[in-house]
Parts: sequence; C-alpha cells; structure tokens
Amino acid sequence: MNEVGFLIQQRPYPPEWIFAQDTPNFAPAPELWRWIKTIFLNPEHKLFNPDHAHLGAFYYPQITVM
Repeated sequence: MNEVGFLIQQRPYPPEWIFAQDTPNFAPAPELWRWIKTIFLNPEHKLFNPDHAHLGAFYYPQITVM
C-alpha cells in the first residue's frame, strides 16, 4: 500500500545497456506500453483516465513509447 492508499504496479525501467557509452539515446519499450495500458487505460484501475481511453485501442507497434 502506498501513500494514496492503493497499489500501483512498479513501472518498467530501461535496460542497463542503454546507459553504456555509444548507445542510442532512445529505444522502443513495448513493456512500458503494456504498463501504461494496465495502469492508466484500464477502466478497472483507480488511475484510469477517461480522457485517454481512446488510446487503449492501440497495440504495439501501432503506438510505441521510448
């Protein structure tokens, strides 16, 4: 339980290799999109945002985050 009174699944973190020198600054993160859909686009979750509900119809790679 956190300070707001409910559990939030821990967000995914970038892979360690992305912090090495001479690597790209950005990399696709499909696991982050799954987390966003679970937390913010799921009507059953307390952090659901109805203003963004239309984004729930997309799947990776139709939409991606980095």
